[in-house]
Amino acid sequence: MSGIFGYMSTFPSPEQLGGHVHGSSENSPRRIVLHDLGILLHVPGVMAFLSLAVAFSAREWSAMAAFAVVAIVSLSTGHGLRRSFERRDAVTPSSAMVTVAFAWLVVGLLGSVPFWVVAIIAHDGTEVAKAYASPIGAIFEGFSGFTSCGLTMSGRPDLLPISLQWWRSLLEWVGGVGVVVLALALTDTDSDPDELFEAEARSTPHQDIRCVAIRIWKVYVAYTALVVLALWTTGMRPWEAVNHGLTAISTGGFAITPSGFGGYGLAPLIVTIVAMVLGATSFNLHATLWLDRDRRAWTRNTQLRWLGGGLISGALLLFAVSRAGGDAGSGVHVVFQWVSALCTCGFSAIDLSRWSAAALLLLMVAMTVGGAAGSTAGGLKLSRIAWIAKGIVRRVVETINGKPSLRPYAEDGNVIDVTRGRRQIRRAGSMLALWICTLAVGSLLLMILLPEQNPHHVVFEAVSATGGVGLSTGVTRASLPPAAKLILVALMWMGRLEIVAILALVCQPLHRPLRS
Repeated sequence: MSGIFGYMSTFPSPEQLGGHVHGSSENSPRRIVLHDLGILLHVPGVMAFLSLAVAFSAREWSAMAAFAVVAIVSLSTGHGLRRSFERRDAVTPSSAMVTVAFAWLVVGLLGSVPFWVVAIIAHDGTEVAKAYASPIGAIFEGFSGFTSCGLTMSGRPDLLPISLQWWRSLLEWVGGVGVVVLALALTDTDSDPDELFEAEARSTPHQDIRCVAIRIWKVYVAYTALVVLALWTTGMRPWEAVNHGLTAISTGGFAITPSGFGGYGLAPLIVTIVAMVLGATSFNLHATLWLDRDRRAWTRNTQLRWLGGGLISGALLLFAVSRAGGDAGSGVHVVFQWVSALCTCGFSAIDLSRWSAAALLLLMVAMTVGGAAGSTAGGLKLSRIAWIAKGIVRRVVETINGKPSLRPYAEDGNVIDVTRGRRQIRRAGSMLALWICTLAVGSLLLMILLPEQNPHHVVFEAVSATGGVGLSTGVTRASLPPAAKLILVALMWMGRLEIVAILALVCQPLHRPLRS
């Protein structure tokens, strides 16, 4: 934590907040961070402002007050920071990572405000009071929403106020694509979008980033509308179709029904499976297909082939393992659960607490792998898994041949030279090592705090939180100890930004140059 306090000590004094900050290059890092943080704070403000209409139509006055507070605080603070700290220096990778990590921490806290305000005003014994009267419970829900994780404090989301059902779904819908992507699409900023875009755990395409953000949102909004309409036509109630459409395409996983997707028939399950797969595919690739009419990009895409292979082979394997273990659920439900895990959506149609350890292990592997880079899915991402697989194959071939191979690598139909390919493999391997270490520490701490829980259920919960999935075996609930809730919040935060950005914020004060 010394890194955070050391970093915060570089923030301006109250007198400096009143005007533009001009100074030496020593002051540039904090100016960069605070300026770009101001831009990103507009996102929860706009979200809360739009949600006022939902609260008003439902006559939920406490929610209106909460949304008004979030809107005023976010928009005024964001505007003040942007105007007060004019940035003159280029964004560096380290400052971009700190900006994004700090911004996601702040927006997660802002996202929790409506839950807590409504809960403390509500009568004791109501579902909202049970779930969110504790500030940590509200923070948990806010972070789970913005990180599009889907783990929840509410055991009966169908009993929550209408406005909070909407807020949960909206958090996941925006968080799925990302706060940075929305800010870049809506504003003509004077920041360096490339570094911010990549710091939000997204690969940077070789195009104008603002143009990419707008293209992504065009496709995202269109897909959302189509999914909502498709769910409605299958017989789902309109309000359920809207909320589940938002959380399906964002691979978020919040549901507003008491049994998740367990009570739906075949048609809604199939539509939701398609929506989850669309969400787990790169949205830049979607934009290439629909806006550029380039169908060859799909046939060449490595991640798409891996996603298709993983969905088919994994579903068959999970079906065989679940049948061998006597696990409950039809074939459609098993396929639904596999797609939900690999696409890191978190919708559940089966009580997973009654599944065998072998079946849960397969789901944990899927949740760790995740979907494609550039999608709304979490996990390690298929691009990294593909590079790790290439590295393993190359290593085996070199061992057999007794000499290093100089054959170039291939990705998406392009030739990658050996040096660059090895660099990609090292990066993917490093991320895998960080992921394993994070899961190991998180699982150990949770096991210490929850000795009464089944150990593999605890590990499952840690994997689900880190991968931004939301599937649960019943460990996550409102009665969890506060420390366990905070550990899961930290895992969701770290997993959403793929750990490195969080390490940059926690371990190194910004005014000290990062070492490679």
